[in-house]
Amino acid sequence: MTGALAPARGLPEETLRALAAGGGGEDAARVLRAGQDARRLLLLRGLLDAAEPGPHGPAALTAWRVLTDVRRRAPTVFAAVVGYPSVGPAARRALRQAMQGDPSEAPSLLCALATTAALRANLRTTLTIPLTSPHLTLPSAGTLTLPPMPPGTLLEAHTGNGAEIRLSPTRPNTTPPTPTPTTPETSTPGPAAPGVGGTWASEVGGTWAFGWAPVRALSAGEGGEGITVVLDETDPDRMPGGALRAARMTAAEAARFGALLEDAWALLLRRHWTVAAEARVLLRAFTVLDAPHGRSTSGTPRHASGMVGLSPPVDAPGLAETIAHEIQHTKLNAVLDHHALTGPDDGARYRVPWRPDPRPLLPALHGVYAHLGVAGFWRRERRSGPRAEAAYTRWRAAAHSAALELAESPSLTPEGRLLLKGTTTTLASWTP
Repeated sequence: MTGALAPARGLPEETLRALAAGGGGEDAARVLRAGQDARRLLLLRGLLDAAEPGPHGPAALTAWRVLTDVRRRAPTVFAAVVGYPSVGPAARRALRQAMQGDPSEAPSLLCALATTAALRANLRTTLTIPLTSPHLTLPSAGTLTLPPMPPGTLLEAHTGNGAEIRLSPTRPNTTPPTPTPTTPETSTPGPAAPGVGGTWASEVGGTWAFGWAPVRALSAGEGGEGITVVLDETDPDRMPGGALRAARMTAAEAARFGALLEDAWALLLRRHWTVAAEARVLLRAFTVLDAPHGRSTSGTPRHASGMVGLSPPVDAPGLAETIAHEIQHTKLNAVLDHHALTGPDDGARYRVPWRPDPRPLLPALHGVYAHLGVAGFWRRERRSGPRAEAAYTRWRAAAHSAALELAESPSLTPEGRLLLKGTTTTLASWTP
């Protein structure tokens, strides 16, 4: 397929060319992040449109106004909550269900987002959250497991008292039920995420026997060169389809993860500054995957932008390599929000050295681009020893051979050809 490049729809051609070469750096990452943020705003508006005609329309409209207020008063908080990885899959599912005649999840998600944003911005407000499951997820903060409640129960969330949120169960036109007192008056789970933590208590007599599972903050580096992400093991939409580890990391395991991240980040800053700059903008959260047969694995979900799933890291260089690998997938997923890189699946399959099974064109292109990042990582590590030299040689050859095979596909769009050409040129320029 030939032809001129289609309009970038917000992605400048120079940015696409920089990304095609394998990098792009902070400038390109910020362009991609801005596009992701704009798409989230469209999803939010879609949630409101789906919810307004229903019985919880007033609650959804209040949530919309609270989010608008937080965006004005605390734009960083707004961006962190609305841009949280799991919001993408959750909103897309809610909108699909609304199109199929069930809009119940739309107001629930919108109200949960507003509650989280108000909590983190310390905005005094009251929101009503329609419950659709026994778990209340507050994206970027954590998940509450609630006690049994009658169908149709609503939660009133009261924020604005520091890091405290008070919840009271109500039902339309009924007296709120009185929970059974089983725990102390308040429960303080401690720090959850940057700017989030606090007390979770019942507004009515007694307290609830529920479980609060917060996300955990992981930080590495300092000041403008540092990064803070969260370790999320509870949000049900954090990585759709991923082989998620069932058991939550122990405190010791999480502490080890944090220590390895500090060492990995120091390595990236020292020798892989472009990867570090991109990750600082685009990486928002980790979640833990099962390790099949004891082997390390990792993945990046298509619509949960900023999330990386990985098996528990073994050492700092391996974690740094995983970040270099998955940030490539993250960038390419963001490019796909602006450009189709391939046409409809024509049934052709391509053999790639990193998979035993032949792959469709788009997954194969994803793999080439990701392994360009892997080869680039080990290229800069070559002086560290035989392991690095062998890894570089292996992954450069693998990515280059696969790129040459994909170049023959008639299903690449002009943008897909541009990206593959830039990737191939970079790989060919590196010494075997």
